[in-house]
Amino acid sequence: MIKPHDLTYMLSNWQAGWPASHSKPETDLGA
Repeated sequence: MIKPHDLTYMLSNWQAGWPASHSKPETDLGA
């Protein structure tokens, strides 16, 4: 299982590597 803080960390890195226009609803969880 992926820990919540690990998921947030991955989402942060994923969001940082993608344009804002390409952001998905899932990224809002880390906002």
